[in-house]
Amino acid sequence: TTELLKNPTIVNLANKYHKTSAQIVLKWQYTHVTYSVILNKSLFKDKERIMELQQTEVKNGKEGLHINVAQMCVTAVLMALTCVATMVVQIPIPLGYAHLGDSVILISAYFFGPVVGALAGGIGSAMADILTGYAIWALPTLLIKTIMPVIACAFFKNNVQRCRVFSIRGAVVTLLFMTAGYVFFGGILYGSAAAGIASAPGLILKSVVNLAVYLFVAFGISKVKKFN
Repeated sequence: TTELLKNPTIVNLANKYHKTSAQIVLKWQYTHVTYSVILNKSLFKDKERIMELQQTEVKNGKEGLHINVAQMCVTAVLMALTCVATMVVQIPIPLGYAHLGDSVILISAYFFGPVVGALAGGIGSAMADILTGYAIWALPTLLIKTIMPVIACAFFKNNVQRCRVFSIRGAVVTLLFMTAGYVFFGGILYGSAAAGIASAPGLILKSVVNLAVYLFVAFGISKVKKFN
């Protein structure tokens, strides 16, 4: 196992992605569902960061961004949760309704990265609009909610660099983007900038509630994980 960790190819990959050789080996095994190699204790210490490596890996050239089967399952669950959270609690505001779906989107981005967050947020939220009679908003929602996790993760960084300041700042900026996006599209869909602006107070109030839910859940889960 020691010789494997010192393999030049593995060392180069570790340097490229700023990971340890052990994490690269575990990543390969995780992706190929191969567990035939007997791992020593130093490898097991890094197993908790396999998902991080899978999520933050952005490849160039002949290689491409990919999502594995486990992440597909997680994405499907989060997509459903986003849709349900958007549909179950609906408080009417000008041009639409307030809901808790944005908190699920932020939580998805925080724990699973921009790809999973964007798929779950964009598709889940657009489905909710269609199913609740707001189909006119489906395309703007798909665009806005797909971009939200990308913005959030630019502040969240990765599992190692996350801290409360950047997490809160990222969530606030993301929700402000969401508010501006709906104000903009509201003006277009209803042919009046005043109509779009009229929805801003309700959107801001919704953002505050979703921010509180996100902070409570995300930091609560993080504390439990650290405790364990």
